[in-house]
Amino acid sequence: MIFPDRYKTNKKYPKKLFLENKDIEAKDRSFIKKHVISVELSHQIMGEEIPSVDNEDYKYKVIQYLDVEVDDVRNAKEMGEIFQSIFKSPLIIRFYDEKGYYIYSLALKRISKINSNEIVITDILNTKKLDSIINIDVKNLYDKYINFDSLLNKLNKVYLYYEIYIKTFIIDNRKIINNYKDLLDSKIYYDFNSMIENVYRFV
Repeated sequence: MIFPDRYKTNKKYPKKLFLENKDIEAKDRSFIKKHVISVELSHQIMGEEIPSVDNEDYKYKVIQYLDVEVDDVRNAKEMGEIFQSIFKSPLIIRFYDEKGYYIYSLALKRISKINSNEIVITDILNTKKLDSIINIDVKNLYDKYINFDSLLNKLNKVYLYYEIYIKTFIIDNRKIINNYKDLLDSKIYYDFNSMIENVYRFV
């Protein structure tokens, strides 16, 4: 996944920020303490170059990209669920370990119909484990199709994140999706409704 330098932040989050946060459940803080080594906000897409959405359904004012080093990427699925619930913004997370393995975690979020102050996760995607050397062909797919300059729907941040989410799902499940490259190369992403109708059925 490639994002422009203008969105780069390289902001380190101290681990104690999560360990001392009482809004995070004790078991989740314990899991973070045991398995997380470092957390960095690598990039964030903010401002109105790509318009924000703040309505009764969505609060997408910033899209954040986290790099999280863990002791073993096998713990990343549970860690993805924890971090996606901590951060209320749409989030792309790359979990990686010192052995060179990594996964991506994304989640579709919307405002709760019951409490407008709460954000709920409607779908979560934790990709299969990848090896940074062996799976170079998969990395190339991510770098080609989840490349900011090649993403098609920048009408607003909701549409952009959905495109990233769906293309990530397709790449992760390329072995069971017929004509997956045709879907990745399709122009349907220009139209949000077409994107949802034609591709979201796979998610």
